[in-house]
Amino acid sequence: AAELAAFATAAFCAACRVLSLQGGDERAGGMQAACPQAVFTALGVQSEAFASPFNAISPSFCSASADVDAPFGSCGSFFALEPPAGAVLLANPPFDGATVLAMARRIDELCDAADAADAALASGTAAEGGEAGGLSVAVVVPRTPAEEGWRALKGSRHLRSELVLPRSKHAFVDGGQQYGRRQAPLRLSNHDSSLFWMQSANARADAAALTAARESFRAGFKVLGPLDGVAKKKKKNKKKRGRGEEES
Repeated sequence: AAELAAFATAAFCAACRVLSLQGGDERAGGMQAACPQAVFTALGVQSEAFASPFNAISPSFCSASADVDAPFGSCGSFFALEPPAGAVLLANPPFDGATVLAMARRIDELCDAADAADAALASGTAAEGGEAGGLSVAVVVPRTPAEEGWRALKGSRHLRSELVLPRSKHAFVDGGQQYGRRQAPLRLSNHDSSLFWMQSANARADAAALTAARESFRAGFKVLGPLDGVAKKKKKNKKKRGRGEEES
């Protein structure tokens, strides 16, 4: 009973924080949309750079509210994260310009640090216990060439590959499921998405492996299940046809 009460309290606090960050309106839940499970599996993602207890796929994730999210696996802010050697992260940040730009700069810093650590290991000057492995970060953001953050990712020295998914041809997991208002878990994207594959030098694979990663990325976003909005539209059209038949 005590454990159940503790869980209920923690869940309530986490839910209240998410709702407050959405401006107190549950209809803004789309801001919490997440990448499909298939993307994580295909790329071997170990942790998420931006998530919450309600949309996280990985057991470990970074969030903006570690004070209430920690019981559910949050390890704090991405901007304070020091990923281990060989880490594979997925970054699907809030789509505001300032956050995307700050994230792009932080990824460059982390890849630079991974390169420096690998160089120290190669030269024998690394601290005892150091490991090689580099860093890989899969970034998912709207394709917005006019935005400084998008251009920073596109122009990064650590960019290994970019893949563009046309809008309405891929879907995200709806982030407002805890409100019980969705008819389907997937939400069709209303914008083109850029999928950036960022890597430090030591993490870079050969051309064949890179092609496989791109295709895994693409396949992970493929619409395989029912979509929210699509189901509603079909239902609405069915009602219209029904009224038309009654009138005739």
